[in-house]
Amino acid sequence: MPIQWPVTSWLQSKLERPFPRLVAHFAATIFEGESAAQDVEFGMGGLLALLAVPGGFVSLLLFDKYSSLMLFLRHRPALNIYTESLPDKYFFIVFSMAITGVITVLKWDRILPGLRDYANLAPLPISARTIFSASLTAIFITASLFAADVNAASVVLFPMVVVANRGSVGELAAFAGVHALCVMLASAFSFLACFSLMSALMALLPHRAFRRISLYVRILLIVSMVAMLGTVFVVPQMVAVMPANGNSAVALLPPVWYLALYQSLQGHASPALARFRGTGLRALFAAFATALLFCALSYRLYFMRISESAGTPLFRRRAGWRLPGRWSLPWTNFQRACYTFGLTALFRSEKHCIFFGGFAGMALVAASETALTSFAERRPGVPDAGLLSISLIAAYFVILGLRFVLEMPVELEANWIYQVILDPSNNETAAVARKIMLTVLCAGVIAPTVVVSGFAWGWMTALLHAGFVLVLSILLIDTLLVGFRKIPFTCSFPPFRNNVVVLALLGVLGYFFFTGSGASVEHWMLLRPFRFLWLAPAAAVTWEVLRRIRNDIPPIDTCLIYREQTMAAVQPLNLSGN
Repeated sequence: MPIQWPVTSWLQSKLERPFPRLVAHFAATIFEGESAAQDVEFGMGGLLALLAVPGGFVSLLLFDKYSSLMLFLRHRPALNIYTESLPDKYFFIVFSMAITGVITVLKWDRILPGLRDYANLAPLPISARTIFSASLTAIFITASLFAADVNAASVVLFPMVVVANRGSVGELAAFAGVHALCVMLASAFSFLACFSLMSALMALLPHRAFRRISLYVRILLIVSMVAMLGTVFVVPQMVAVMPANGNSAVALLPPVWYLALYQSLQGHASPALARFRGTGLRALFAAFATALLFCALSYRLYFMRISESAGTPLFRRRAGWRLPGRWSLPWTNFQRACYTFGLTALFRSEKHCIFFGGFAGMALVAASETALTSFAERRPGVPDAGLLSISLIAAYFVILGLRFVLEMPVELEANWIYQVILDPSNNETAAVARKIMLTVLCAGVIAPTVVVSGFAWGWMTALLHAGFVLVLSILLIDTLLVGFRKIPFTCSFPPFRNNVVVLALLGVLGYFFFTGSGASVEHWMLLRPFRFLWLAPAAAVTWEVLRRIRNDIPPIDTCLIYREQTMAAVQPLNLSGN
């Protein structure tokens, strides 16, 4: 007989009451995926575990910076830990705000009540005020849980790394307390700012306009959050030289407000930074009041219109998405149909647009950082490797983003039609995915590269540069599509296995090889344009290697698949053949 702990019994008794049960229901809804078979999102445990890792990992990496032993071996004087740690404090504040904001945007459709909630709750003798209060309570509880989880590891490890070798237990506890307070306040502001913005749009816009505009606003918010992560390389240096009167554009950044509070509570804020120690608290209270106001104004209107708006498409059907006739493109019927469906799904699906917007944000951050450095060191003549790498950076993240979202299903249960009419051995999915990726790449990267480079460096250099980027991009696409056997946007997402860390490392190494080495080779070629003649045989050799790798794949591993199966921990030998 299981032991009934007093806390468990008390919690169960509370959950039997209507209001706590409603709160638990809305909280569980926020964490659950769209469907059991289509769970692209993490479950609660996996998501919380994943979010807690980066803060602890970065804290451990900082041991080399603050270790007394390492400073002694390098013959460096002791650091002033409160001023030298300012860039690291800013990083943890920005990281906390960015992750909380991204989670809020991605989970927005789970925060609001849906058709199932309306069908189950509307007929019950529960007032709309009670439903609103329960939903709002669940939102704040889950937001606090996310914020605490994101910062849990850094709250413990970062103060230990910084203070452990120099201070007392009391100083360590004070440092940890200030760190926890500031990063949690920053997370709360990020959540409330995103929440109040979406609530304001819901309250002020008609339902159909809100559904369409909110998609673009969410994509913009994700791009902004990713771009904010890129400020960790620049803003701490700008804060160090901030004028005493505080008239600096960097003071408009919300992370700077909480960095000012952080340094002020520790008594090591500069006069310019100390001017903004109360700005973060005032902004937090303003965001809280705004969120409550617009949430109350919009909730009842939205809840009562659920039954009227269910099933309405986000975008009206247009006739302009059809592919030209058979005579114009020598594609098979399979490629023509899947290509049209793929582009339509990519740009009409809210989920796919948001995830692809995240990769676009990473491209914007990386390209902007490279552009700032390269333009500052720009020399006349042939463009240097830094400037040439900007287009390669954009191409790399666009290709990786598309490769990621191609695995995400639009509606998994609808792929039965493909299973009925298609021959599994007739696999043309890699050709379809290649065409979709090249279409987006040419429109979003190659064409702008030709125009901008043409005005900046001349049209001959622009054509050579765009051609080089296109060739490398095609080789990268073919590499990523080796073994690809899914119809885009129709198959289950691969389960997250133990090789996720390896894939992430390969992605980082691929980024430096594709952008850094690729730009250096192109710069060497531009010094003597006849060297571009080497590009064709080098690309042909690489393509031949990829072709042989594809041909060596067993036929059983080239058939179409529709659901990823998780491999069992123990595989039977099946010696009987049954």
